[in-house]
Amino acid sequence: MKLVDSYDNLVLSNQLVDNLPQRQIIQTLDSYFNTWFIPRCPLIYMWGTVGSGKTLCMDLVYKSYKGPKERFHYSDWVAKASVLTMSKISRHYTWEDYVNETFKKGSLVCIDEWAIEDITQAIIWQTLIPLFMKNKIYVLLTTNVAPNDIYKDGLGRNHILDLIDLVSKKALILNLSQSFDFRKKGHLAAGTFKRVHFLHEISKVVSSSKLEEGQLPLKSSNKDIIWLDFLTAITPPMWRHDYMKWSQDFEYIFIEGVTEIANNKNLIANWTRLVDVLYDQNKCVFMTYKGNLSHILEQRKIPKRTISRMQSWIFHQEKFYDHYINQK
Repeated sequence: MKLVDSYDNLVLSNQLVDNLPQRQIIQTLDSYFNTWFIPRCPLIYMWGTVGSGKTLCMDLVYKSYKGPKERFHYSDWVAKASVLTMSKISRHYTWEDYVNETFKKGSLVCIDEWAIEDITQAIIWQTLIPLFMKNKIYVLLTTNVAPNDIYKDGLGRNHILDLIDLVSKKALILNLSQSFDFRKKGHLAAGTFKRVHFLHEISKVVSSSKLEEGQLPLKSSNKDIIWLDFLTAITPPMWRHDYMKWSQDFEYIFIEGVTEIANNKNLIANWTRLVDVLYDQNKCVFMTYKGNLSHILEQRKIPKRTISRMQSWIFHQEKFYDHYINQK
């Protein structure tokens, strides 16, 4: 199936609103991958504003690609690279050895939310990208950063000017910037999602099994649903491995009592991790919140992508509520 056909199916099933910039990107990617040869520089750099649909486009490519493939969120890749650096990378085992052993010619590597954050990551990518290109491995990056702004003002940026030049001049650069975040659209009264009763109503629609009480952060669950207390779920020692297990074991994630956490670095870090895991695993998330929703969505210390993904969930739960609850 062509990427354009997959996109059309999502539009026809009301999972997406047809969007011309997204469609143009999909058409370009369709043509790029429907050739019999691998480009000399099989690097795709898709950048643009938050919530413009970059992850959507990447996921369509990933799902349709028939060859060997791997997909990472950037934070996952950084964790993996850290383990490799500590345990294997040395004078006797290099990044070239890693690439040669791990990826075949024609493989696809997708990395969502790519953004070099420090000099260590900068040096690693200065090494890895040319190795991927040399071995004819497709690399698809999504990011909010324009090519010329990669690691802007970062310590030691002069060491990766060759990488920036390679991306700017040889990669397929796709700009998916839009004047709005399409995931913000919604119309229900803010109070709709303050009531816990809302989650009970949703649970009856998505599952026929009885919810059984659990131990915090798990308030209740059944074979389909896990119902979490927001603050307990993001308070250490809860961490990424817990979030991965929840996403693997349950299709529907209910989060009760989302509230402002802007003054607590540990809570912000864990909430960001939880949102990334659930979003990347394409889970159905329903939330209730405490306090002012606008204030919750305007917390400056929380990453923009996290806020945007929360807005996406709110938008979709509004559509769900309208279709399944309000129509009763």
